[in-house]
Amino acid sequence: SDREVLPYRVYSNWGHWYVRGPEVGDTEVKQFRVDRMAGAHLGDAEFVAPSDVSLPEWLDLSAYERTVTVSVPAGVLEALPRPHTIDRVVDESGERVRATVRVAGEGHLDHLLVSLGPDGKVVEPADYEERRRRHARRLMDLYS
Repeated sequence: SDREVLPYRVYSNWGHWYVRGPEVGDTEVKQFRVDRMAGAHLGDAEFVAPSDVSLPEWLDLSAYERTVTVSVPAGVLEALPRPHTIDRVVDESGERVRATVRVAGEGHLDHLLVSLGPDGKVVEPADYEERRRRHARRLMDLYS
């Protein structure tokens, strides 16, 4: 169906983009997934988005957040799977960097760990290095 939505907030979570706002002529704030839209174009309605439009509670993923510090060749950092947040990057030698990376969820963490490549290292927490090896073995077993 065709709808005209006033985009009060646009945000991303778990790899999906959302727009939050009312349809033109309505006051109820709704949420729409952008990737489920057949198309979008700029409408004629002019508006000022209110500053108090809240995001849904399920968007708070802090309980699922995992943080890992890694040491990788500099080019690997850009190739890490998304979504992730890089909190800090320190140049180790000109060819390697140490980065603190946050992801949401165990699956995203496992994917990130095996994406470090053969020259990547888990700095901390130390038990994530063993987790990385176990997940890599599981993946290899799928193709054996």
